[in-house]
Amino acid sequence: MRSLYRRLLKAGEEGSMMQRCLTVNSLSDSLTYGLRLLRLHRGLTTVDAMAQQTPWWRVGRRARQGLTRRYYAWSLQSLRLQLRSRNAIADVLVYLLFITMCFLLYEIYYTCRIGVNRAEERYRTLAIPIIQTLDALEAAQARKRELRKEMENDIVRER
Repeated sequence: MRSLYRRLLKAGEEGSMMQRCLTVNSLSDSLTYGLRLLRLHRGLTTVDAMAQQTPWWRVGRRARQGLTRRYYAWSLQSLRLQLRSRNAIADVLVYLLFITMCFLLYEIYYTCRIGVNRAEERYRTLAIPIIQTLDALEAAQARKRELRKEMENDIVRER
């Protein structure tokens, strides 16, 4: 794969485009697309070399070479466009997955928060009688202490 990348870089492909667009696909697809790009570059350079060697008065041959050059250039552009569009679609899908996961985590948090709020509210409503009972017990204990002190004071006074 590295040698294919190097050959494509020598042929004139952008390194960042190859790194981003070819690696989106599986390894076999990446190799297929890379070899296809390389074949189209070779065809284009071959046609350019033949066009430079062809004399200017051979109009028919030069026209045919021009059409062949247009074919290779168009094929290269369409393949690059296809690779870039697949890369853009893959990026959009990754971003959508990230946004969906964030939204789901927020919904889980929101649902748990609703449950906790309801549990706290229910606890408060259930805790009111318990708190009242505890307050009543504390008040009874305080009255008991006061009565005991009064009894002790009465005993001390009687002596």
